[in-house]
Amino acid sequence: MSLWSLALRNLLRNRRRSVTTLLAMVVGMVAILLFGGYRSNIVYGTQTGFVQHSGHLQIQHRGYFLDGGDNPAAYGIAGYRRMVEAIRRDPVLAPMLAVVTPTLQLGGIGGNFSAGISRSVMATGVVPEERNQMLTWNDYGVVSYAEPLPLAGTGEDTVIVGTGVARKLRLCRLLDAPDCAPAEPVRAAGA
Repeated sequence: MSLWSLALRNLLRNRRRSVTTLLAMVVGMVAILLFGGYRSNIVYGTQTGFVQHSGHLQIQHRGYFLDGGDNPAAYGIAGYRRMVEAIRRDPVLAPMLAVVTPTLQLGGIGGNFSAGISRSVMATGVVPEERNQMLTWNDYGVVSYAEPLPLAGTGEDTVIVGTGVARKLRLCRLLDAPDCAPAEPVRAAGA
């Protein structure tokens, strides 16, 4: 009697146990495959989103991450246009480049002085056409919800004010922002 026929007879002798074992193996394999796909989707989605909004490579002034948050003006890159052109012309980097674009990020205080309100704000300055080109990067083919900036073709001094900032600074009516009703003031308990 061969080893294979002995194994088959043993499986058929107790069919219920064999089917239960097979079912447990199938359920385990399906769970592993689903979790692996979910994990891969999360990783690829995170990588795609990061590249679309920040790029593959960023260049900052030396010491920016140490002290730049306290004084961003002192850590700007003087002559950044020359640096951008040098990167675009570099014979090693040029074949690998899709977009080279400057970005300015800063935090500060925004105010609506006629309403007597000021709030902390974060601001990002971009070149809209180049940022929109970055948003098209999707090497992994994941579902991307990134929408192009509507600033393409506008002047250099054009801005988008977020709904949250407009609401906090009571600028909804002035900016004609939809779905931007100011929040009701919160009253202290017992007041």
